[in-house]
Amino acid sequence: MADIDHFKSINDRFGHATGDKVITSVAEVLRSVLRDNDLIGRYGGEEFCVILPGLSRDDAVLAAERVRRKIREGFGARLESEVRVTISLGVASLEDGASTVLELVNQADNALYGAKECGRNRVMRWGDTLVVERRAAADRAVISAVKGSEQSVTAEAADHGPDTRDASPTLEIHVLRERLGELEAGRGAGGQDNPFREGYDVITGLPGYLLFCDRVSQMFAGAKRAQTAAAILCVGVETFRRINNTLGSAVGDALLRAVGERIDSVVRGSDTVAWLAAADGPASVSRLGGDEFGVALGSLLSAESTTWIVKRLLERLAEPFEIAGHEIYLTAAIGVSLYPTDSENVEDLLRCAGAARHHAEENPGPNRYVFFAREMNDLSYQQISLDAQMRHAIQRGEFLLHYQPKLDLRTGKITAVEALLRWQHPELGLVSPQVFVPIAERTGFITEIGDWVLRTACLQAKQWLDDGLAICVAVNLSAVQLRSEQFVGRLSEILAEVGIPARYLELEVTETAVMADLEGAGRQLHELRRIGALIAIDDFGTGYSSLSYLKRFAADTLKIDGSFVADIAVDPSDATLVAAIIAMAHRLGLQAVAEGVETGAQLAQLRRLQCDAAQGYLFSPPVPAEQLLALLKSDRSLVPPAETDIGPRRVQGPAARSKAGDRTGAGNAI
Repeated sequence: MADIDHFKSINDRFGHATGDKVITSVAEVLRSVLRDNDLIGRYGGEEFCVILPGLSRDDAVLAAERVRRKIREGFGARLESEVRVTISLGVASLEDGASTVLELVNQADNALYGAKECGRNRVMRWGDTLVVERRAAADRAVISAVKGSEQSVTAEAADHGPDTRDASPTLEIHVLRERLGELEAGRGAGGQDNPFREGYDVITGLPGYLLFCDRVSQMFAGAKRAQTAAAILCVGVETFRRINNTLGSAVGDALLRAVGERIDSVVRGSDTVAWLAAADGPASVSRLGGDEFGVALGSLLSAESTTWIVKRLLERLAEPFEIAGHEIYLTAAIGVSLYPTDSENVEDLLRCAGAARHHAEENPGPNRYVFFAREMNDLSYQQISLDAQMRHAIQRGEFLLHYQPKLDLRTGKITAVEALLRWQHPELGLVSPQVFVPIAERTGFITEIGDWVLRTACLQAKQWLDDGLAICVAVNLSAVQLRSEQFVGRLSEILAEVGIPARYLELEVTETAVMADLEGAGRQLHELRRIGALIAIDDFGTGYSSLSYLKRFAADTLKIDGSFVADIAVDPSDATLVAAIIAMAHRLGLQAVAEGVETGAQLAQLRRLQCDAAQGYLFSPPVPAEQLLALLKSDRSLVPPAETDIGPRRVQGPAARSKAGDRTGAGNAI
């Protein structure tokens, strides 16, 4: 199974015409890389399926990797725009023991989901991903329930391997070929009896993108003559992919049909018509691709009419769906653009609605909607530009690390440093990690940035060690790195390559990242401890603050978030909370470290509470390695003597004085 990464973003930001070119170009790459006897099919939306008769699992993985590299390295010249395209692939083989076609397809789809979960732009095979382990039981139950139901899918990626291999297809491959042939024949059949005639979506029977655009153009022409408003809604079903991967594509297809029918019933309902200027006011529903639906509303009485209809849609989509014996709940996000306020062009309005939907998805809570604002487009283009430039920042030497010391409050000496990522952009100057790290996490580039940070920090620690300075370097891990099965292996390779013991590296993970996948994070952290790395729980107190996970995970350090430290000297409640955290850490055998220390009064209170260590601008801002070296070699205490601690002095310096200003991202720092 192969899936184009971030395809919806490409559609929303560059337009559906560019999206169609991307799909066509990916298909051409697949045909150019794979053998003549390999079967390539489009699975729907931005997903492809490939059958590789006669190839072993390992050979199929190599073929998938060739496809991935070909698309990543040589795709730009195929498109006129600067859109960057990557692809994720999941591989499953009959060698893995699948007993049915459906089971084989689900294995490949779960492997693909694992590749997406671990940062995208990668190849994963069934058996390599934690996602498979978590869902195997659910998949087997669904397979037995829906066995024999209509399926139209296949397996995975390919290779120009030697044709001397045994290329005789198995029974399963014959079945897949026959089913794909039936689908192609159904799509191409003429006559009024064919429900999936040209211009209509095969799964839902709703108008496709081109037919939708044609209908919307006619709607706008009527709205212009009648001098009324119109709106386009972009409806995204956010939890669809997880359901499709867990319960299978048969359930997923049925769910898409049910969602389309429910949206259509709302749009054409009598209560909705009452909000239109004419009882026969035009409306159209379309499946735009994947889990995205389009709705066009004409003859609107006012913008308030749109708000009511959107809320009604969200209410109906929040109601459970009964599919194949499963009760399924969905969350949805809706973006809205208005004609003629936002634009008079159909593609522009679709792009605006898509941008608004992305903003709706970023808002907390389920079932959100956002009306388009011009600033959204500006922000989207800025993010696309930064993403493209960020890809070259490592090669151009634009990324750099600054180091902030961590001090022992008893001796005042530096015991460790935290590496903090900076991007020195040639035109924009210093770009905040809070700006570019969230983009990197969405696009999957965070994995490459994270590897660069780890290698650079380890090289610096090794250099200090060679100079006789045994200093531990702390590096923040993103949630994507923590989920990646390959992370421990990559880290071990970096440590061996640099030649530094793992005990000189501390890995900081946030509560939020840990609690997002408690079981998976637990396995990863235990593996990291096994190879000798130190573990710190960062920003403690801002997330779940669960005592149970602290007991389960063998951490070394608990870092108290700077928001609790800020008013510790003046707010008794904050002082009580910090005292409780320090006492709990000590009872669990953990070191307590306070972040964001800025004043002597804060320092004095932390000492009274027997906090072990601290970092903050009171001692030193994050500085380049050469400046930190002078502090390390000075062998002097950076902590003021106890008798002078309680002054009201607040250290002034650049930017905000909380640790948040130095993080590479909100809760997901590098």
